[in-house]
Amino acid sequence: DLLDIKNQLLNDVDKCILELLWEGVAGPSMCDIVDLCEEQLDRQKKQLCFADGRILDLTNELYEDIIAAFKQTEYLCYGESLRTKKLNGYGRLYKERDNSVGGLESDDRKFRWIYRKLQIYRDYVGMPWLTMKIISNSGFAHYLQNGMEETGLDLKAFLKTEAGRELAYRYGYISQHAIDNLTHKYKDYI
Repeated sequence: DLLDIKNQLLNDVDKCILELLWEGVAGPSMCDIVDLCEEQLDRQKKQLCFADGRILDLTNELYEDIIAAFKQTEYLCYGESLRTKKLNGYGRLYKERDNSVGGLESDDRKFRWIYRKLQIYRDYVGMPWLTMKIISNSGFAHYLQNGMEETGLDLKAFLKTEAGRELAYRYGYISQHAIDNLTHKYKDYI
């Protein structure tokens, strides 16, 4: 359960990353997460606005996680000693630690930053199977199930609705064959 994992994590930024993955935020090389900053947050509407025009309505929990992560100025390191490191970069999700060597200019480095965080979470909470894709797929399946229950439709019929198409698009399923592919992929889980 996502909440159980989040409750074990020590830092607001880590909780926020987990929740963002659950909500389908990623982008190429995880840049939508790594580059997230306060200017993208519409506090009145509780939405994230991305440069390409996408808008994500935030759950109350994700909204609070983002606010807390933006404000975080110290990072509690995972391990036996639980050391604290100062962070530079208020108002952003990605912040450099005082001892860091350089920023995340390349997409590869952005992806590796998120990947490394997930490795740390896996080890810390004792869930070796925890991956970015599993978190995202679980969130997608959760929202598919909710949509089907709310509409009374089966999986394929729900995916053909505007809400179903918007959900699929949010999680990166944009091909013309997405409905058939998703129906095949998720039919045994929902």
